[in-house]
Amino acid sequence: MPKHRIGISASAVKSWFQYRCERKFVYETMSFGARSRVPILEEQTPAYWALFGNDYEERLVNRLERDHPGSVLRPSAGFDDLGERISLDFIRRTRPERYAYQLSLSATPALRRLLGAAGEAVDFRRGLVDLTEAWSDATGRTRVRLIDIKSTQVATVFHKTQVAWYGLMLEALIIEHGLPAVVDPEAQIWHLPGPRDPNPNNEAWTVTRFNLPSHRAAVLDWAQRRLPRMALKRVERERDETEFHIYFKCEQCDFLPHCRRSISDETEPAALDLSAIAGLNQQSKRTLRSMGIRTVGEFGAARARLLQRGAVSDWKLATRGPLLLGRADALLSTEVRRIEGAVSLRMPPRSDVAVFLIADRDPVEGRLVALGCHILEPQRSPETRVRVVRSLEEERDALVEVLGQVVARLQATHQANQNGESLVLHLFVFEAAESKDLAAALGRHLEDEPIRRGLVDLVRMFPPEATLPEPEYRGYHHLPACALRNVFEDTWALPVKVSYDLTRVSSALSMATPQPECRYLPSDEFAQHFSSRTPLAVCRELVAEKLRPSAATASMIETDVAQRLHAMAALARWLEERNAELCLEERFLRLRKLPFTLQASVDPLDRADLDLLRAQNLLENRIAFLESLTDLAQPVRRRRDLQRCFAGLRLLRDEDGRYGGRWLLFDVPAASQDCDIRPGTPALILSDGQPDRVLDPTLWGALMVKLRPRRQRNRVAVTVSTQVYEGPVFQELLTRLGDRLEWVLDAAHFDRTTDSLDTFLTFLAEGD
Repeated sequence: MPKHRIGISASAVKSWFQYRCERKFVYETMSFGARSRVPILEEQTPAYWALFGNDYEERLVNRLERDHPGSVLRPSAGFDDLGERISLDFIRRTRPERYAYQLSLSATPALRRLLGAAGEAVDFRRGLVDLTEAWSDATGRTRVRLIDIKSTQVATVFHKTQVAWYGLMLEALIIEHGLPAVVDPEAQIWHLPGPRDPNPNNEAWTVTRFNLPSHRAAVLDWAQRRLPRMALKRVERERDETEFHIYFKCEQCDFLPHCRRSISDETEPAALDLSAIAGLNQQSKRTLRSMGIRTVGEFGAARARLLQRGAVSDWKLATRGPLLLGRADALLSTEVRRIEGAVSLRMPPRSDVAVFLIADRDPVEGRLVALGCHILEPQRSPETRVRVVRSLEEERDALVEVLGQVVARLQATHQANQNGESLVLHLFVFEAAESKDLAAALGRHLEDEPIRRGLVDLVRMFPPEATLPEPEYRGYHHLPACALRNVFEDTWALPVKVSYDLTRVSSALSMATPQPECRYLPSDEFAQHFSSRTPLAVCRELVAEKLRPSAATASMIETDVAQRLHAMAALARWLEERNAELCLEERFLRLRKLPFTLQASVDPLDRADLDLLRAQNLLENRIAFLESLTDLAQPVRRRRDLQRCFAGLRLLRDEDGRYGGRWLLFDVPAASQDCDIRPGTPALILSDGQPDRVLDPTLWGALMVKLRPRRQRNRVAVTVSTQVYEGPVFQELLTRLGDRLEWVLDAAHFDRTTDSLDTFLTFLAEGD
């Protein structure tokens, strides 16, 4: 038996379903004294969310009380909750109020029986419900509805499991006291309005309704199956049985200092915990530990075993094994290494005009906190512009100013190319999440005319198919932007722990030869464990300065964003230079881009809403196309392991087809027999699987085949048109490959709707 008892609370239940971290859950439910005796290292992080949430909750309840006078039962002055006696009176309906604020739910023997958690190591802590609504139904019974208040714009699954825990406590309380009441099956979460109205300085809320019994079932299953095992885990000075995994969500965990000892700089690389390998997830780590692999050194030593087909049951580990092994090797050797055979379709080999963007978001207030751009182009001095955002109005101004500068450079580059230049333009962010935050910010201001005009100019970077002089390319060389982090993750194994954030990538490459021109070294205020974006503490300090105006924090943010922009530019140039050093066949930057041109045919339509629909249709097509190319850019082995291609096919028969063309029969090795490609899948290409062939959309038509229904798992048959079969591309493959085990069948990009929908929207706009 463990030497400690754990006390389960609603917040601990929410934490489990949010993070799925056994160690965090056990540590949170131990008493402070028990943690101190181990001792467990902990660092109290500022409770920004709690402070903001408490303020929002208070304002919301005040408004509810103003709108419905006398309907809210509140704690007495000087008390934080209603207490057990008044709470029971409210449930019995001996109180006249409709709502109760901070209803107290005490632990009862009935709760232990209901949960089936009778272990001596488990206690239950009191629960406090934000809002409870009670009324009498037609049968005279009291119905009690649980309402939780959250200062977020989205009600998540783990928020709902917290309410489900309250529901179980309330159900047990009703049983224990024999109350004539039932828990209403509909529960609610009242939270901040959506992204179009994210201003937290009001008292508005949105109601999310959900079915309580379904989440109750999930909590009961956890309490009966997982909780008893966690409660028995020993946590002692020399023995800690709790499972843990360090990843980006640990940034705000109070116990991170304790876990970080396993990946500290003082630890030998071979002895580092598996968490140090960037990209390794919790489930994969659990699988490795079950195989007796606990450290980075043991992981590297098990290479042959891990790469053996079917050696591991974990899908992520099976498909990403070579990539993770490469990152482990980089940690062990402390060397920067290119991943052999890996290529990226996200970034072109060169960018004459490079636009670097940073968009940082304040997660509490749900808006941008900083927006910056850095532009490099030939024969011009670099331009850097950063705007710090303190309010929704300033967010709009920042978008107009910073993106206005970007649009101006797009137009200037377009004009230069119209005058005979051949400038390739590309946009860069570092984190993919930044582009999402920027898109959300634009969405909040679509009713603003300057924002709408600028958005249309940005959309003109994606031409519809009909505007292209060479439609067989399908716009692939016009894809405008990439996340630098993804390029590094796809193509380079770096000696970084846990995360490929800007600080760690920049630091790792400072040890390379040659190294980037500059390095990002954050100041103490901006240093974080696994992220390089503006820290939450700095965001909160900026908000606080609205009440006591000061330029100190804003100036620090401007300086940090500018440093990050310059470091991003140095990293992009470093990638271009390393790519140029390789022979053509080995180069890893494969996005082919033509000189940049804005497409005049995407001028605003007569109706702005139709224009935005057309833009959205076009953007979705380009995103899907890029995703297909990114999949094809993976090495053949990885595409095969992901069940996205038939690989290692051997040609058995080549004969005339029954209805014309040719009929080809292939033997399928065991490793490819579970491929997801099915008869009827459009745009199938048969090739040798090499990047120069499958990543060139101009060749897809010369490799197109149709898959016939399969009668045997170890056989696939395809039909090939006479035009394709007799073409020079296919004949060259037949001559070179013949019946060798080198044929690969892939699914390319296919879209039959974008052009017709674009034509239809244009037709609607041209009508009256």
